[in-house]
Amino acid sequence: VRLSPTEQRIAALLVGNKGRCVPISDIMNASGGDLNSARVYIRQLRRKLDFAFGRRIIYTVRGKGYMIKRSAR
Repeated sequence: VRLSPTEQRIAALLVGNKGRCVPISDIMNASGGDLNSARVYIRQLRRKLDFAFGRRIIYTVRGKGYMIKRSAR
């Protein structure tokens, strides 16, 4: 899967915290932008990763952030 440098930073943040919620503020810092740009990057990552793996990879923790589940099968 080809990811932009910003998508790579966000993906590394999510994988490094697998099983734990990554606060949206951390994703905003990794994207170097505001809330809207962080959400755009998450949407792009979902599109790429879900297609590549054939299943949902990134989950929303409502009102808190995003995560990759520990046992994502």
